[in-house]
Amino acid sequence: MDKRLIRFFILAGFIALIISACTTTNDYEIGVLSKEEKTDIQKLREEEKLARDIYIKAYNTYEYFAFVNLYKGEQIHMDNLLNLEMQYMVEDIILPDTGKYVDESIQNFYNNHLSQITTSATDAFKVGMTTEEMIIYDIQNFENNTEEADILKVYSKIKCWSRNHLRLNYNFLNGDTLYQPQYITIEEYNAIINSDYENCE
Repeated sequence: MDKRLIRFFILAGFIALIISACTTTNDYEIGVLSKEEKTDIQKLREEEKLARDIYIKAYNTYEYFAFVNLYKGEQIHMDNLLNLEMQYMVEDIILPDTGKYVDESIQNFYNNHLSQITTSATDAFKVGMTTEEMIIYDIQNFENNTEEADILKVYSKIKCWSRNHLRLNYNFLNGDTLYQPQYITIEEYNAIINSDYENCE
């Protein structure tokens, strides 16, 4: 056999060996989601966009740096949910424009609270609290609809951060007691605002 041909086969085998060594196998099997699970992920991603858009509107109106931290946090949650959508091949329904949503209930929430956001900074923080409440409430329901560990992990982390955001909004109200929870129970609300910030990592 020609020496050049021998060298070719040796080199080809060596390259194949390198590729094989660098290729990792993933034994984790991605489950097939139900329609309800997919809808839950889509809705939560829109709710996180809603929260982000509310805080962007509040910052543009009052220029409180707290709103910057809040909307940056919501963007991270949106990105986490997008990763889930990509992993499970769920259609992303997010609209590019601020304040625009596919889900009619989310669109109505934004429209109904827009004037309150721009009335005063105090009212903007209260809208933020109501938004975080809604997210906590919905996640609690969404958690009952799935057994996928990675989805539950994302849900738990977002719920934890929503409790922190609820506390942050409340603290900027300087203990305003006129706020009444709209989605979670008064007992759950009091337990959140009267407890310390959580480590949600």
